Amino acid sequence: MEFDVFVINDKPTLFLSEVFRKGKIVFLRDEELKVKFEMFKLAEVLEYNELMKHFDESRFLRNMELDEKLIHLRIDVIERNIKGAREIVKGEIDYRNELALKHALS
Repeated sequence: MEFDVFVINDKPTLFLSEVFRKGKIVFLRDEELKVKFEMFKLAEVLEYNELMKHFDESRFLRNMELDEKLIHLRIDVIERNIKGAREIVKGEIDYRNELALKHALS
């Protein structure tokens, strides 16, 4: 059986989160100290998770704003195309003139 041994006192929060969830203790000298350490580090993990939750929410909101801007840009293009199509129908633009047609439907 193989296993890795780590001193976890100064390991990153994300690493500790995995250790607490999946790790197995091989040697323990002081159960009370272990519990205090876990409680202290779990508070950090919870704080980190809360921070990531806010980060994800702000990223989601930022993406919504970008999507809204993109939608408005697409609406503008559609409105220009409708205007150009109306001009063609009214005979204001010669539909046989490729350049005029491209300009009207750009």
